[in-house]
Amino acid sequence: MTFPRTTISKFVEAGVAEIKTGPFGTQLKASEYTETGTPVINVRNIGFGSIREAKLEHLPPAVDNRLKAHRLMPEDIVFGRKGAVERHAYIQPSQKGWIQGSDCIRLRFSDHNEIIPRFLSYWLLTPQHAEWMHQQCSHGATMASLNQGIVERIELPFPLLSIQKRIAGILSAYDDLIEVNTRRIKAFEEMARRTYEEWFERGVKDNWPSFNFENIADIHRGKSYRSADLVQSEHSVPLINLKNIRSWGGFRRDGFKTYSGDAKSKHHAVPGDLLLAVTDMTQERRLIAECAKVPKLNSGHAVFSMDLVKVRPKKQVEKTFFYGFLRWSRFSRTLKEFANGANVLHLSPKAIAAYEFELPPMKLQLKYRNKVQPMLQLMESLEEINTNLRAQRDLLLPRLISGEIDVSDAPLAENAE
Repeated sequence: MTFPRTTISKFVEAGVAEIKTGPFGTQLKASEYTETGTPVINVRNIGFGSIREAKLEHLPPAVDNRLKAHRLMPEDIVFGRKGAVERHAYIQPSQKGWIQGSDCIRLRFSDHNEIIPRFLSYWLLTPQHAEWMHQQCSHGATMASLNQGIVERIELPFPLLSIQKRIAGILSAYDDLIEVNTRRIKAFEEMARRTYEEWFERGVKDNWPSFNFENIADIHRGKSYRSADLVQSEHSVPLINLKNIRSWGGFRRDGFKTYSGDAKSKHHAVPGDLLLAVTDMTQERRLIAECAKVPKLNSGHAVFSMDLVKVRPKKQVEKTFFYGFLRWSRFSRTLKEFANGANVLHLSPKAIAAYEFELPPMKLQLKYRNKVQPMLQLMESLEEINTNLRAQRDLLLPRLISGEIDVSDAPLAENAE
């Protein structure tokens, strides 16, 4: 089955869709952001169909009210105007009333009798759409740029409304499970973080010995790899780079490049190893000194790029405590300020080695491990489940959205819209 095609402009011309650019810089100034209040979605917060809530900015009530024309509604679709033009966010009910930022474009449908926004959102996740967006938005510029005209030209499949609902229902069932698991992961993470801060940040530190980082952990920086060796082969292993490190400390398990050459053991990363980012392309220090734990790997080990350092605790430091120290202590926040560079920020491994802190007694470290390790294990299991769910969804998505799989007889899901 081949679906007919249409464009966003058809819905705009019919008066059932509206495209709106975010507030101009004169309407919303960086100095007006606050620690709490109404969240603002900027381009860095736009993921692949979702919102990246790390590093959200907020607005006080007075500014929120002034920008009420830019408030978001459930089922809005938000694009970034600069850089990540292939990404978009599908707004959920929990994000109602948030504000679109200056570097965003909002697409809103006032009538769902012909198009289901959730269906459109899934089309926007396909490789075909991503390739088209890059072709339209690049034009030889150093940074891809999106405008309302390009959004209007977006072409999409246009099956019957009932087919759209069935496709959206099948795919959103996967996303709903992923969201439930993600909320559980966040809850366990919050418990682990609070425990660390109560015991080691605000706890008693009398007579705790002081050490430099290099005294309690081995530090190994990754290396640069030739493009000729980044090919798939029988003996290739994953190459972990900056793209696998998430700014909130997680680990992106998909999209690995692979390396087929030889590497010294010091450049091997095995499950459970901790990697720190020492470069950042954003100039905002989001990734600098952020830590991610290497997940289970079919290959047994991986190699890692020179944007990362591997840190392994020595015998006087318990591994679970060490992970908490890297994630939730002042360590990361302090070292971010040591990064420098004109276009790309760099953090010297020497700055990591010289970092000084007070080491709690092993008895307390072990107590922390016994309390927190079960939470971390559950988090890792849920992450693995989510990885598998995403893989299954991503295999189905292009076949469903293209009409290759006939869903005419599939039941209509309640969550289709």
